[in-house]
Amino acid sequence: MGCICGIKNSFGNLRKKQDTKLEKDSKYHSLTPINSADNCEVYMDALQEALQNPDIKNIAVTGPYGSGKSSVIRTFFDRYNGELKLKHLTITLATFTPEKGATPNVDRCAIESSILEQLFYHEKDSNIPDSRFKKIHKQPRKKLFIYALIATLYISLVVFLFSPTFLKNWIFGTDISPIILLWFNRVAFLLCIIGAIFVLYKIARILLGLSVKRLNFKSAEVELDSNNQKSILNHHIDEIIYFFDVTGCDVVILEDLDRFENQEIFTKLREINYLINNSKKVKQKVIFIYAIKDEMFHDKDRTKFFDFIIPIVPIINSSNSGEILKKEFLTDSQKTDITEEVINDISLFIDDMRLLYNIINEYKIYNQRMSACTLDNNRLLAMISYKNLFPKDFTNLSQGTGILYNVIAQKEKFVQEFISQNRSEIKSISNKIKQIEEQERPKNLQELRILYLSKVVDKLQNTFGTFYFNGNRISIYDCAKNDDYFDKIRTGNFTIYNKNGYPSSQTINFSAIEHEVDPHMTYQQRVELLNQSQIKPLQQQIKQLENQIEAAQNYTLTDLIVEGKIKIADVCKHRDKTNLDNTKQIELIDILLRNGYINENYIEYISIFHEGSLTIGDKQFLINVKRRIKTEYNHQLSQIKNLIVKIKPNDFGKWYILNFDVVDFLLSNEYIMVDETEERKQRLFAQLSTMKAGTMQFIIQYLERKQNTGKFFCELCRYGHNIWKTLTRHVNDIQELQFYFQQIMKHVVIDDIINQFYMDETNYIENYADYWLIETDKKKLKEVILQLDIKFVLLSPETSLEDLDYIYRSNIYQINIDVMRTILSKTEQWDDLAFNTRNYSYIVDAYPEMAKYIQDNLSEYVDNVFLKLPNNNDIKLEHLIELLNIETLPVDQKKQIISHLTATKPIECITDISDKSLWAKICNNNLMAANWANIKALVYSEEINFAEVYTNFLNKEDNAKQLSHQKLEEDINLDEEKIEIAYTLIYNPNLNDKSYQLLLNSFAGVYSLQPTDLAENRMIWLLEKNLVEIDVDTYKYLKEHYTPLHIDFLEKHLAEFSKSNYQNMDFDAEDITEILNLPINILEKQKIINTIADTSVLNTDIVIEKLSTFLMNNKIEDFVTRNSLINYIAQQTIVPVDVRKNMYIRYAPHITDITTFLTNLGEPYSSLLQKDIDTDVPLEDEIFLNTLQEYQYIGRFKKRRNRKVWIIKKAAKLFQ
Repeated sequence: MGCICGIKNSFGNLRKKQDTKLEKDSKYHSLTPINSADNCEVYMDALQEALQNPDIKNIAVTGPYGSGKSSVIRTFFDRYNGELKLKHLTITLATFTPEKGATPNVDRCAIESSILEQLFYHEKDSNIPDSRFKKIHKQPRKKLFIYALIATLYISLVVFLFSPTFLKNWIFGTDISPIILLWFNRVAFLLCIIGAIFVLYKIARILLGLSVKRLNFKSAEVELDSNNQKSILNHHIDEIIYFFDVTGCDVVILEDLDRFENQEIFTKLREINYLINNSKKVKQKVIFIYAIKDEMFHDKDRTKFFDFIIPIVPIINSSNSGEILKKEFLTDSQKTDITEEVINDISLFIDDMRLLYNIINEYKIYNQRMSACTLDNNRLLAMISYKNLFPKDFTNLSQGTGILYNVIAQKEKFVQEFISQNRSEIKSISNKIKQIEEQERPKNLQELRILYLSKVVDKLQNTFGTFYFNGNRISIYDCAKNDDYFDKIRTGNFTIYNKNGYPSSQTINFSAIEHEVDPHMTYQQRVELLNQSQIKPLQQQIKQLENQIEAAQNYTLTDLIVEGKIKIADVCKHRDKTNLDNTKQIELIDILLRNGYINENYIEYISIFHEGSLTIGDKQFLINVKRRIKTEYNHQLSQIKNLIVKIKPNDFGKWYILNFDVVDFLLSNEYIMVDETEERKQRLFAQLSTMKAGTMQFIIQYLERKQNTGKFFCELCRYGHNIWKTLTRHVNDIQELQFYFQQIMKHVVIDDIINQFYMDETNYIENYADYWLIETDKKKLKEVILQLDIKFVLLSPETSLEDLDYIYRSNIYQINIDVMRTILSKTEQWDDLAFNTRNYSYIVDAYPEMAKYIQDNLSEYVDNVFLKLPNNNDIKLEHLIELLNIETLPVDQKKQIISHLTATKPIECITDISDKSLWAKICNNNLMAANWANIKALVYSEEINFAEVYTNFLNKEDNAKQLSHQKLEEDINLDEEKIEIAYTLIYNPNLNDKSYQLLLNSFAGVYSLQPTDLAENRMIWLLEKNLVEIDVDTYKYLKEHYTPLHIDFLEKHLAEFSKSNYQNMDFDAEDITEILNLPINILEKQKIINTIADTSVLNTDIVIEKLSTFLMNNKIEDFVTRNSLINYIAQQTIVPVDVRKNMYIRYAPHITDITTFLTNLGEPYSSLLQKDIDTDVPLEDEIFLNTLQEYQYIGRFKKRRNRKVWIIKKAAKLFQ
């Protein structure tokens, strides 16, 4: 027996070495446990000690799946079995479930049956001959032949025993010696007995096994006799004990029993182990070794169940699996182009050695099988890893379903939504640009405000002069510049300075003004529009959006995930967050897609192309066509060449055939090899050319891809003549439409182009500035222009000189600013300033050919160029007169020309303009030279009354200044005309004061005053300029209508009036008062006073007071003849007493009525007239008394004693 074991061990060692060598030489890895585990000495020692301990019969080797439990056990028995001489067998109970982590639904009896099956099938039948479990035996032919031979001999012997002559007659055929026959008979008998014993032995064994009705190990099915419901292991415990008895098996290794999550089977096995070890039949100790996971038993159960537990530290997990992969792919001997980064990322999810080896194996197989394709090995490894980690979702991926597929499909969904959103925004911005372009937009805030202020002025009608703020007159333009002024007007309450020269408060509804200026936008909205820099920023926005669309079409799935535009967690919201494997799957998908290890081209890594076959997507499309069901336009087709021939030509004229890939193939050169008649293509494009709603939707979406657009238009325009017209109605994106137009011009033949644009569609070509930049045959472009009679409205600055010259000389352009600037800016004579400021004169002088074209289309030029150039305010005088005298040019346009010119030299002679209806406009716009000849033409016009016109003209200060330096008689020869013009202007109430003053400088001579209402200030200016006649009539007119100007007039011309001694001037008291205040010669005042014939004139106190002061301040001897005037003044009590006393002292000879004089002086002076009464007079009146004494009105007088008075002796003369 020992010899046999030794031979077996030798063969085992030899096989181990061969397996090890084979494994090293193989490029693939076996997934089975190995018998050469490294660094496992501690496990070996523990197992050896446990197996040698007589008390330990149930050993648990625990650890996670893939931790190397089986490899440790195999290595142990491989190393130490010769030393320990233990016979062992392994029972593996692997099971698989549809869902990872689900509990397998397997009956305990089935598990026990499987254990029993593996136990008995482990041994040969010859080693367990008494077992009632019989198995199918394969009988060699040689053996069967021997059995048949023995049976034949046995039967022959039996026949011989019962019929001895049989052998003699049939076999030997001769006589046989009796002795020989006797011995032969005895041997035959002995052999028959032995054969009978053997047969009876076999029959006995069969009969002993009748208790088992049927045992089918193949299906792990056991049927019991009767109704026996005991455990299979218990029921066959005698067989089990018999097995261990006859085989001498020491150790049973049970693997993967924990996968059933059934603790009862462990209890049953421990019981069986106990029965075996306590059986008297089994001489050896039998040990069960269980390879199970750590969490199979809870709490303390496992320590009670097992006699010894050996924990296995996993040899691989997510932290070190990467190192194994690196050794496999990154070592010099196994160098590949797989990067360390992808290995590091994938290894985070690999924690099982079998899984790791299988990933390596599958990668190598896939890599070799798909070597014909140029694949990225990093992506292939990533896909293989995902296949092994989540095989079900990998299968779903190939069928277009599952978690990974849904995430990848998000790219196309996002791109389409993103493009749709951007196109919607482009459409909105384009509409905004269109709205802006349709408005007459101001260029800045000041011009915008002027629009509103002009409406305000219109509302005020004829009362408005200027705005009035803070005591100052403010013009419209100044108001538009000042924020505070304009804001006050917006409130609706403000002040103006009216035409009558007075401030006036106004109230107005500014909201109504806003509505009149723009019914759709308020003032503030238009300000915001200005602040947005108008159209250019909007166009930049469109450009940015288009760039974003173009970028989106080139987005990779990785880009979208990295930028956060696709969130994998959001896509997989339905996942079970409590399921660790599900969460792990999402994390793996995130890493693989985020780093580009798996991308939208995944199909290349999961399938191999077979020429002549269809993909799943192709097949589904074909089915939909057969069923006449619409498929998404962007449904991807792979084997289109094979697919096309499977579809009937008639189907290509139907809506359900529409697909981007189908159209691309029909437009390719490869299609000709499939369908020489091109019937399919003709039917499809005939369908598209109808431009119906369904087909139009397909066309728009196809064009948005920007693939094969040129060929597509070429075919489309061949079958339909309204393609372009329909496109312009459905495509709102300006840039998209331009791209389509370019493709048409490049690829469509001339006749088909003409058919697209021949009606009213030429407008687009005329407005397409980049027409001459289209990269196609110039002859083709020119031919289209000639046939369609195109006049370009826009030209790109990038247009070549050759093309510009052709356009210029062929006159195939509309007259407008942009086109003219584009054409002329490339010439040597180009002057940008002249073009913008004096356009007409510049073109006439520098570009005679264009000037001729303009003159033939003058009205168009005026509207589109002359009036549109904001600074085009200058023109040569001869050119202006020429334009204004052209009869074919409408009067309204002539007036607009006049209004537009602000820097032009004024027309020297207004009569050079034949149409007098333009004179008013010329004057109002200050285009008439300020000279008296032009004023005369206006004044003497018979057909039209220009009074208001020339008045407004003269009210401009600059014009009035120029005229003030010209004498009226220099430009006008006839005196009557001079006088009439002078009177017209002098008595023109509508002239403003400033101009009135200035114009007076031009007048010479004097003018009689007319009985009209002339403002006092203007009369003053006439008087200052000496423009009125100097005579009594003027004086009296002034006195009557312009008091006190007549006094000023008298003072200024005193010499002239003095010559006539102021005759007939009728001075009154007020005149005298004013005259006495004048700083004139005293003698002149005396003359004037002497003209007073009637003292009744002096009936006012102020006059008397003024005259008394005048008499006292001046010694005038010539008043002798005017005693009555002095007597009158000296008697007036309003004159102070002291003044009158002094007057008497000075003018005593002239005061003849002494009685009245003294009486009016009052006491004590009036008592002098009483004879018998003494009169006391103050001492200070000594001079006054001396004067009275001198003229003998009193006698002597002396001082009264002790009193400061005079005692007067009265004279008799005083009482006469």
